[in-house]
Amino acid sequence: MTKLIMRYNPGADPVQIRELGWLMVKVSEAAGELGRPTRRLVMERLTRQLEVRPLETGARAEASETALGDGSGLGEILSVEEGQAKLTGYATILPVEVWAGPVAGSTQIKRELGLARSTLHAWAKKGEVVELLTGVRKHAYPLEQFVDGRPVEGLREVIKLAGGARSAWLWLREPNPGLWNDATPLSLLKDRKLSQVLALAQSQFDA
Repeated sequence: MTKLIMRYNPGADPVQIRELGWLMVKVSEAAGELGRPTRRLVMERLTRQLEVRPLETGARAEASETALGDGSGLGEILSVEEGQAKLTGYATILPVEVWAGPVAGSTQIKRELGLARSTLHAWAKKGEVVELLTGVRKHAYPLEQFVDGRPVEGLREVIKLAGGARSAWLWLREPNPGLWNDATPLSLLKDRKLSQVLALAQSQFDA
């Protein structure tokens, strides 16, 4: 996210870039139900409309000096309640399979991968596997996270940096502008490029 903002604000203060990156991640999490194409379009338009002042000679520009560009702007300022209401109105409730990819419950996981329900819950409690709530108490597990019957290496670290399994999985499956050809972080984890993925996650999640 920080690299995407920097692309449209060359020479900007890195402190401001990190703060805006954190803000954009939070907006992305809030818009998670919009669907991948719509969410990406929203984030890119917001990034283009935000102008960060260049770093002043001999001193860092204050974060408070962040200004809107000359475009149409971000619209009127809304309260948290108004913003949540608008997002709810825009959002389309999607089945978990649409944004998370193929998923399975614990019974199917046990049948196909030989993993007991207790093992899955223990991994989820430790933050080592992505467990998604699909009902009041029902959970599903994205199948793409498993390699040879175990969670792909690096999931725990990414979940911790993202602040939760849902945000981590959205980020892992999304084509990332910080990677060559907008590859997904998940594809790199499966290629055992853990250090590259963690460095990217650190820069995009850690404010």
